[in-house]
Amino acid sequence: MTGPNRIDTTVHPVAFEVIRSRLLAITEEMRIALQSVSGSPTVTEASDFFTGLFLPDGSFASMGFQVSFQAPVVGNLIRAVYARPTLEPRDGDMFCGNDPFVGALHQNDIQLAGPIYADGKVFAWAGVEAHVTDIGGMDFASWSPNARDARQEGLRIPCVRLVEGGRMREDILEMILTATRLPAQLNLDFRAFVATINVARERVAELVTRYGACTLSA
Repeated sequence: MTGPNRIDTTVHPVAFEVIRSRLLAITEEMRIALQSVSGSPTVTEASDFFTGLFLPDGSFASMGFQVSFQAPVVGNLIRAVYARPTLEPRDGDMFCGNDPFVGALHQNDIQLAGPIYADGKVFAWAGVEAHVTDIGGMDFASWSPNARDARQEGLRIPCVRLVEGGRMREDILEMILTATRLPAQLNLDFRAFVATINVARERVAELVTRYGACTLSA
C-alpha cells in the first residue's frame, strides 16, 4: 500500500535491503575507479569528490561517503541537459560541466554525468564530481582571491556532451585542456571520470538483469 504515512510494500523487504546495500556498494566502486585513475592530489589524497546514482529527474538515489553536498550540484547538471534541446541524451553519452551559474560550487569542481538505459529509456543517471588542481584563470590552481568576475577564476563549462555514443569527443577535451596549466593531469582526471561512470553503468545493468527495472526503480 502507498499513501501518507504508509510504506511502499511492492518490493520485498529483504530485496529492498539487498538492493539498497548494492547501490551503496556501487558508489564505493565508483570511488575506487576514480581514485585509481585520477591524477589530482585533491582526489587521490584529500578525497574532495562525490560519486552517486540519480533518478531520471536528477534527484539523487544513492551517494558515496565523500563530499555529500556536491550531490545536488550533479543533479543540476542533469537537469541542465534536459533544459537544452540540442543535448538530448542518448545511450553511451556523458555530459560535463563546471559552471557555477549552472550548478558547480566553483570552476575547479568538474562534473560528469551519464544516463543509464533500461528497456530503451533513461532509467537512472550516474554522476561524479571532483575538485581538479587547475582549470585556468589568473592564478595557478584557479584560486584567485583578486578576481573581479568568474572569468578570471578559470574556464567555465556550462554543459557539454563530452562522450558521444561511448566515444570521447577529443576536440572538446582538447579545448578544455588548453585552459589548464596541468593538461596531462587534467586529462587523466577526465579519463577517471569516464571510468567512474562506466563502472556504475555496468553494475546497475547487472542489478537490472537480476531484479528487473521495475523493482529497481521502486
